[in-house]
Amino acid sequence: MLDIQFRPATPEDVSEAVPLIHSSGPAAFNYVFCCRSNDEARHFLREAFSLRSSEWSYINHCVVEYQGRCIGIGAVKEAGQNRRFMFAALRRIFAFYGLARAPGVILRGLRTERVIAPPVPGVGLIYDVAIAPEYRGRGIGRLLVEHLLKKVTSSGYGVAALDVADTNHGARELYESIGFRVSRSRKGGPRSAYGELVSHHYMEISLGNE
Repeated sequence: MLDIQFRPATPEDVSEAVPLIHSSGPAAFNYVFCCRSNDEARHFLREAFSLRSSEWSYINHCVVEYQGRCIGIGAVKEAGQNRRFMFAALRRIFAFYGLARAPGVILRGLRTERVIAPPVPGVGLIYDVAIAPEYRGRGIGRLLVEHLLKKVTSSGYGVAALDVADTNHGARELYESIGFRVSRSRKGGPRSAYGELVSHHYMEISLGNE
């Protein structure tokens, strides 16, 4: 096993962290945030990463560090943050895309929330989980999820949840091996010239902290 460390993300992680965040759901990110090119989603996430109020902010994320490099990322959010994250996203979308393109981004975002929903009260929602491709298959993803589960527990929640794409069979198998079980499935379908919203499974695990 590699000698990895977990630590809070910092603004200086942006160059390595943002591609990882994007890789946690590239088709969905591109569907929502790409209007003119395949690079727009990553550019948007890069700006959002530096903002404290954003759900994609460094403030919310945990980094897996190996030899001074960010090789993994993950985050936890809860229902009490939903309103703040929503208003922060609206401000950032209008600032980034302008009045002409922002409404389309917002509409696609609302469609996405029907499939990948915000957290509900009493649940810690794990999201943006990703490991750099060259370090996958070494058990680091499991350690990262277990670390995030500890964060959920320390926040006082008895249930943790996450969403996994129907096409991501490896991730679903990992989550099931940890103890997550599918609670419901939501059908995708919307697509754009740059991305697609595939069906997702909402998975939960009881942490015995209720």
